[in-house]
Amino acid sequence: MLLFTHTCPVTEFAVASHLNTIAQEGSVLKRSSVIIALEICAIAALFVSWSFQRPNSRQVTVGNASEHFIRWVDFDVTADAMTQAFRYDVDTCQQDLHLNWVDLLAYLGARYGGDFSHYQASDMTEAAEQLQNGVTVEELTKNMSSFAYYREAYGAVLDGMVGLYEIEIPKSEAPAFALADAQIQEGDPAANTSYATTPTPPPTTAATTGTDTIDSASQASPETSASSNTQTSLEPPAPTLSDPDAVPLTPSGEEKVWVTKYGLKAFLPLAKNFPYSHYDDFGVSRSYGYRRRHLGHDMMGQTGTPVIAVESGRVEALGWNQYGGWRIGIRSFDGKRYYYYAHLRKDYPYQSNLKEGSLVTAGDVIGYLGHTGYSSTENTNNIAEPHLHFGLQLIFDESQKEGNNEIWIDCYELIRFLAINRSETVKKDGTKEWTRVYEMKDSSLEQFSTQ
Repeated sequence: MLLFTHTCPVTEFAVASHLNTIAQEGSVLKRSSVIIALEICAIAALFVSWSFQRPNSRQVTVGNASEHFIRWVDFDVTADAMTQAFRYDVDTCQQDLHLNWVDLLAYLGARYGGDFSHYQASDMTEAAEQLQNGVTVEELTKNMSSFAYYREAYGAVLDGMVGLYEIEIPKSEAPAFALADAQIQEGDPAANTSYATTPTPPPTTAATTGTDTIDSASQASPETSASSNTQTSLEPPAPTLSDPDAVPLTPSGEEKVWVTKYGLKAFLPLAKNFPYSHYDDFGVSRSYGYRRRHLGHDMMGQTGTPVIAVESGRVEALGWNQYGGWRIGIRSFDGKRYYYYAHLRKDYPYQSNLKEGSLVTAGDVIGYLGHTGYSSTENTNNIAEPHLHFGLQLIFDESQKEGNNEIWIDCYELIRFLAINRSETVKKDGTKEWTRVYEMKDSSLEQFSTQ
């Protein structure tokens, strides 16, 4: 019994230590359970947050609970689909029912869940026929819960690219109706009043009625051979031959006239007659500075190739960036698109008249292809191959302009589509600059200028 009432001090210490260890392990296990639970909660919260960033989701704008905006866009529309929808739009522009090309693409986007690998021309043909037979867009899409999303998302990319505009063409390519006395057809939605810029007295106005207003698509304006349908004519005052500086001429010395068109008024970002190559490189890895995804589209070409404004807009950024080198950022007038042109030419990257705040017209020369960038030192060529980095950012709310919420889209298919409309340029004697051959008047720029 004494053995039980008087234990060895060493034994008591060992027992106490053992019990203490068990208690500590229990405490650790309890803390571990709490940590695991917290981690599970954190993962669940991240999953919920990620779910709200899926393409079809919306988010309440901070500071304005009544305003919603799109958080993400995957623009997978193919060039073939854009071309088909564009032709429906242009071909019906003077009909009682004018088909909108973005409506058609949004319908297919909702039908395919945004995956245009399923695209078939017959699907769009079927939708177009239903609309032409009197079915409304609302009726056609009433069972498509995601149509509104795709209409807004695709509209943010494409809405500014098709419409009425005025442009110069060679006089020899102007249709006869544009140079002869004629009467504007009343009620023609595409007709517009203007006159011919020629040394002869200004004719009365005229309007087109069909698709072959300039002989054929292959003989249309050098800038828009496949990009437009409807032209009207033309503009005063008529300068005299004794004042040759007042007569606009082509590089070959031919007179030019103004015509009004309905069609594609956006341009490929590289000038006509300059070669380039490209492939779909959106999302590939980049490692300079830090590992990241490539959020643009690279167009390989010759140093000095004139870079063209895709759409009319306002210059928001112009200067050096260590990643993009010399670069220009242009914002569309509706604020939804930010066009980014980077790696411009060393020593002479931009057109000399440009500065932040400048207004540019689609088709204008804005800069020159180069290989600057990947350096904190200005004016450094550190890019292996000369190319234009072209990027298109969508902005549904100003909080998305810079930071982690930026939306950049894959432009490969868009560039393939825009290749039908390239701005022709000519070298300005005695300078390093090129300028467009055929001037253009974009109503969106004029409206913005008067605001």
